[in-house]
Amino acid sequence: DEDHVRVHRGRFVMSRDKDIRARLFKRRFRLVGALIPPHIYHARKGDEVRPSLLDIRRARFKRHPAMNKLTLIGSPSCPFVQRVVIALNEKHVDFDRLAVDLGAKPDWLLAISPLGQVPVLKIEREGEPPAVIFESAAILDYLEETAPGEKLYPTDPLKRAQHRAWIAFSSNVLDKLYRFSTAADGAALSAAHAALRQKLKRLESVRNAGPYFAGQHF
Repeated sequence: DEDHVRVHRGRFVMSRDKDIRARLFKRRFRLVGALIPPHIYHARKGDEVRPSLLDIRRARFKRHPAMNKLTLIGSPSCPFVQRVVIALNEKHVDFDRLAVDLGAKPDWLLAISPLGQVPVLKIEREGEPPAVIFESAAILDYLEETAPGEKLYPTDPLKRAQHRAWIAFSSNVLDKLYRFSTAADGAALSAAHAALRQKLKRLESVRNAGPYFAGQHF
């Protein structure tokens, strides 16, 4: 169907006039293909589908029996969506995914995301109406408090607060990276490059010894 995009093993499959865009997407996602579950459906502007009626397939992760049904809504190319995917995978939580076209956002997405941004996490609890959480940092906090598996935040309150502060800083780094990758001319590229390097140097100055930001623990 030309109105839908399916991701199979990290590759976008599109048809006809979308072939060029598909090749660009495939190249862009080569590094993150391992994070994308085998089947994702793509919602376009004008769709009448509502989140509670989404026809999506199950992501192939073992679900903890005590967990609620989770559906992650967003664009696979969005780094803020990817940070939630990483957390869900690290905690081995089963979840569904719905990919939306951020260039033609469906009305139902705007209705559940006050800022019109992704990710959005839909939570379906037995005996309760579906609920949603928007903003990746809020979603990460919810998963940390409710999902099984190893904790991703430090247990010490001070260190945990510091990590949350650096998460906010990293969001600004992602914004600088986006401006660098979408610069329209040489002058804009040079300015974006300098701003990005400044942010990355600041991160390097606080990075602990070890493979991860927190040292030996992811």
